Amino acid sequence: MKSSLFFASVSCLALVGAFPAPAIAQESAASGEDQTSVLETVVVTSTKRAENQQDVGLTVQTLSGNDIRDLGVDNLEDVMNLVPGTGFLDSAGGGIPIVVIRGVGLQNFRINDTPTTAIYVDEIYQTSVAQAVSTLFDVERVEVLKGPQGGLYGRNAVGGAIQIISARPDFDGFGGSVSARYEEYERFEGEAVVTGPLSDTLAFRLGGKVIQSGDGYFHSTTGNFDHGAEDRWAARGLLEWRPSSTANVLFKLHGGGDQSDLPLGHATGFYQPLGLNLGAVTGVTDTADGAILNAQAPTASINSICTTVLSGGRAPELCETLNGMTPDELGFSSRYDSASLSRPVLDNSWWGASVQADFTFGAFTLTSISAYDDFEHGRYIDQDAMPEIHQEIDYGSVIEAWSQEVRLSYDDGGVLTWIVGANYAEDELTEDSVLLTETGILRTQLGGLTQAGQQYVQTTDAFAVYGRADWDFAEQLSLVLEARYTEEEKGFDGSTFLPQVGATLASADESTTFDALSGKIAVEYTPTDNALLYMSYSEGFKSGGYFGGFATSNAQLQPFDNETITAYEAGFKTDWPAQAFRLNGSVFFYDRKDVQANGLDTSGIVSIARLTNVGDVEAYGAELESVWAPTPQLTFQGGIAWLETEIVSSDKTTSNIFRSSTTESFVGARLANQPELSANLVSRYEQSLTPALLGSLQLDITYRGEQDLSLLTNRLEAPLLTEDAYTLVNLKASVGPDDRRWSVYAYANNLFDEVYRQNATGSAPAGFVEIYGAPQILGVGLDFEF
Repeated sequence: MKSSLFFASVSCLALVGAFPAPAIAQESAASGEDQTSVLETVVVTSTKRAENQQDVGLTVQTLSGNDIRDLGVDNLEDVMNLVPGTGFLDSAGGGIPIVVIRGVGLQNFRINDTPTTAIYVDEIYQTSVAQAVSTLFDVERVEVLKGPQGGLYGRNAVGGAIQIISARPDFDGFGGSVSARYEEYERFEGEAVVTGPLSDTLAFRLGGKVIQSGDGYFHSTTGNFDHGAEDRWAARGLLEWRPSSTANVLFKLHGGGDQSDLPLGHATGFYQPLGLNLGAVTGVTDTADGAILNAQAPTASINSICTTVLSGGRAPELCETLNGMTPDELGFSSRYDSASLSRPVLDNSWWGASVQADFTFGAFTLTSISAYDDFEHGRYIDQDAMPEIHQEIDYGSVIEAWSQEVRLSYDDGGVLTWIVGANYAEDELTEDSVLLTETGILRTQLGGLTQAGQQYVQTTDAFAVYGRADWDFAEQLSLVLEARYTEEEKGFDGSTFLPQVGATLASADESTTFDALSGKIAVEYTPTDNALLYMSYSEGFKSGGYFGGFATSNAQLQPFDNETITAYEAGFKTDWPAQAFRLNGSVFFYDRKDVQANGLDTSGIVSIARLTNVGDVEAYGAELESVWAPTPQLTFQGGIAWLETEIVSSDKTTSNIFRSSTTESFVGARLANQPELSANLVSRYEQSLTPALLGSLQLDITYRGEQDLSLLTNRLEAPLLTEDAYTLVNLKASVGPDDRRWSVYAYANNLFDEVYRQNATGSAPAGFVEIYGAPQILGVGLDFEF
């Protein structure tokens, strides 16, 4: 009922709200009755040139640096929570984030997977999803481009693209900022920035952020320890050189580390108590009768799934977890309790450098971007969340990447503007991981052995040429053409092996070339200075690749093919300056072919779910976003999105969580981790408290409709894998001078302690495990600019 009531309020207010963006400006800083609210121009570079967001014929939503500070945005998950029509999954407990835009998101957690949403940091492509966990700080803005970006971005951008743009050095004088937050669980977050000129032609900017906390809200009942500590830092240095009015060179050096705890899984009572003592008979010790029956006698007539679970309920006093104990017997009293004795942890470190140079020759601009990145990734996960080691994995990876892009653009203010460019990139990923299983089903499948190793090197050489032309062929009509040719050569050399006996289970040493031609055709119509109508047809592709998991046959290491998408979109953008009101909307239809997802592969001694081309998907939806300031003191910003997805054809199958050898067709399933209906509202009220002090109250409401947390192919699985709609409410109150140079504030995240799951997975070797979202968290903070 609580979610329904909040959704009703969000649905009404979203039609007069907007996505958070710096879209409202005021004539003066003080909140007086003589003020006038006006719409602020939001400049984006989604077309690789600076433009008013309202003049761009695609759905792009923007968070400014001020938004990120005011809303407490720390990472991409926080960003996506503020963007309706998107989803986010930190798969396998953390460290490998998956961005889902309009249902398009790779449902896999291997570090060698390329994302379906291209992520760019200062126009530099991030080669792995693992790099998306980096902390956001001192940014000018974050742009979320919805829909396939097969022209200017191209490489693995079938869902869209995300641009993170760092704040640049200031030539006007020395300045900076300091901010600090302290909240429950002894969590401290500090950020500092300093910038200024070194000469008339040289300026610098240094920034850094650190996050430290005590143990979090997760608790091991069997180990009697708390878990969830954060330990993150990031730093960036920028040096900008302007040798002349027509030349600009930006040098960047950045680095960081993340040694934070990963969530503890919450094992769910899933199996019916049978009292058969099958472990003694089969040798599969420390395992529930139901789990053994599902894995070793999948056609048995005995019902091994707890009857309460099948009816959509939970019985922690009756239903057994993977090791045969009920949640009550394991001492669970909270959704954050776990039986794990392990301490899942992330161990990332990175550094990189880049140089961007822009040279202007009349109407022409030549841009060169050179970059190198080194990313080391470590991750220990406990997939079964049991006190015994049924299935745990220790991942270790290193990524080295460099890229070079050159482009030439032309803009003389006339009827034709264009841009052409080329990009070349190389990256090498080395992985050395170990799977551990000291008891249970997986150990039996491995013939009593307790370890499996995985080592491989994956290389990628990528080349692309692209172009875009904007032609104002009539007074109010424009034609947009984009095209891109991309070629990727991927090589894979590695194996899965059993180190205890020196046996190789699977190996591959080969390379494959993937290429595609993609692009866009759009027509834009501007009936007035404050309105834009557009229609577009676009194509995109995601390159094929190799499965980077634990394989038990050579066939499981065979490459999968490209995924392609065809998209049709129509939309409008309108400003109503006199009413301080903005309303944008769009409708779209997607036709996706050879979609990449996990399909069942039974060719090895252990059947696995591996990344492959499972079939075709259709999706359609509609979105609205708006801004409204009914008074100079009050603003509403928000949006609403509706989406329908379905797998319409497939020749692949997936496993059933109830019976390990029972397979299900993908046909008819909707895509996971994407609600059909989502909405967001940010409302802010400011009022003068004294002639010198300004007070503000900010309310942030996010609604996520019902969604499947894993690909649901059997409706009997719905009580376990489908998450009901939920609403998150954040509240923030602040006080500061009317010049906004400093502010102190207090906040409450998840104000009403909404219960919701972020992850739910089930398998025969690892049981059924859930991860719940954060509880109510209170905090205070200080921001100061100088």
